[in-house]
Amino acid sequence: MAGFPALLLLLALTGTSVEQDIEVQKKVQGDSLHTGCSYNKHKYSLEKKYLCKELSRNCPVLASISPAGGKNDPHPATKNTISLKDTGYGWISVIMMALRVEDSGTYQCKLYDSLKSIILKRIKVLVAYEAPLRLSANEGDSISLNCSYTVMGERRSHQYFTLCKMVTTTNCQPAIRMNYYYNVHTSGKIRITNDQENYMITATLRQLRYQDSGEYRCCSHFMSQNMFLRAIHLVVSKKPWNPSSVLEVTSSPTSSRGAIHPTVASNEQQRTLYIVVVLGVLLASVALITAFTLLALTFIKRREAEDGLSFGRTPGCRLAVFQVCGRVFSEHPKRMKAVEVPHQMGKWRVM
Repeated sequence: MAGFPALLLLLALTGTSVEQDIEVQKKVQGDSLHTGCSYNKHKYSLEKKYLCKELSRNCPVLASISPAGGKNDPHPATKNTISLKDTGYGWISVIMMALRVEDSGTYQCKLYDSLKSIILKRIKVLVAYEAPLRLSANEGDSISLNCSYTVMGERRSHQYFTLCKMVTTTNCQPAIRMNYYYNVHTSGKIRITNDQENYMITATLRQLRYQDSGEYRCCSHFMSQNMFLRAIHLVVSKKPWNPSSVLEVTSSPTSSRGAIHPTVASNEQQRTLYIVVVLGVLLASVALITAFTLLALTFIKRREAEDGLSFGRTPGCRLAVFQVCGRVFSEHPKRMKAVEVPHQMGKWRVM
């Protein structure tokens, strides 16, 4: 144990050799955290393992565990809150109890082999000041998010509040930032107020869109310290389509030079209007084609009815005409020299 402090110092100052995937643990102040780190039991079962917390330039050790079945060696400041257990079968159990907001940060499970630091696992711990909040709204609505905070230092002018939106599992993109001494601050469609008496900030999101859904985080910053205040899960539902909305006119924002920049809402309305116009043209075309077809059928049937009155198309009528003509010719031979019966019996010519 004589060389233990020197080994810890070397472990804290040396760089890492392998970058591992990070595990994210979200907790609320007062919760406990249970996780574990795996290692190669054939190579490192007899090596000492450590848990450290990453700072800007080093990773101070908070607890360590001797080879399998050995003694747990916590740091004096964390002996009641952090516990390590090495099973000897390639697994280290990590327990962190009574978490505080200040415990937020990135931790490393690591071991030391031949003066080389080997990271077994990186754990990002997010301890919120308050329990997570789940909210839902419809497109076009406004909603308010409340986050309590604590004063982080005497120089309050150096304390800032931010509301950010998670874009990846580890990256939170700031949406608005406000100094402690500001009572109200607006950025875009987000308005944030600071109630200094009740230690609470309220962020109001206006004209919500479906794309605004996601996880938001309230954070407090003082110098190089970051405090995770609260996680808010927001779900924005789309409104059902309303045909009358096509007739509404939406003005597009303009830049300082007067150029018009179409908004997402105006683009959607243009697409909807285009679809309605195309459907109207198609329906009108179908109606015209149907009308012309009915007129044509009516005309054809009428012609067939008129042609049905022609004697020349009925054999019985043709025979009767020949008989009548024969009697007329025989009875009045002088008056009628000849009777021509053309192929179409409907036409007569008397010479």
